[in-house]
Amino acid sequence: MERSYQHTGILLLAFGGPNSLEDVEPFLKNVFSGRPLNPFVVKRVKERYQLIGGKSPLPEITERQARSLQDNLKRRGTLCDVSIGMRYWQPSISESINTLHAKGIKKILCIILSPFSTGAASGGYNKAVYQTIKESYQNMEAHFVSP
Repeated sequence: MERSYQHTGILLLAFGGPNSLEDVEPFLKNVFSGRPLNPFVVKRVKERYQLIGGKSPLPEITERQARSLQDNLKRRGTLCDVSIGMRYWQPSISESINTLHAKGIKKILCIILSPFSTGAASGGYNKAVYQTIKESYQNMEAHFVSP
């Protein structure tokens, strides 16, 4: 039996990471809230990303996790949209919520993909989700899965 949750979406929330060496500096600006960056630090970070293929593996991994979750839910008879939102990169959390809203989603189940389960680690994700909903979509609701 197929269950449709057409007005419910799942949002996997992750830290984010640059998709190329050119993205490293804007990514770091997001991480450091726009504060000026030390050019030496930017250079070192680029060198480290170069060692692992010139980009962060996190966005692709997170996207594969989302597709896998959606496919597994579908195989089990549950139709539900699964998206990703990045805290410091793209797609941003607000961009992803905008996309979900455009698809008619009214309820979002948020899962933070972080190795840390502290208030400091999860607080930024919570704030980004609730702020976007408060500012733009009062008819939406979000719930977070506890680790």
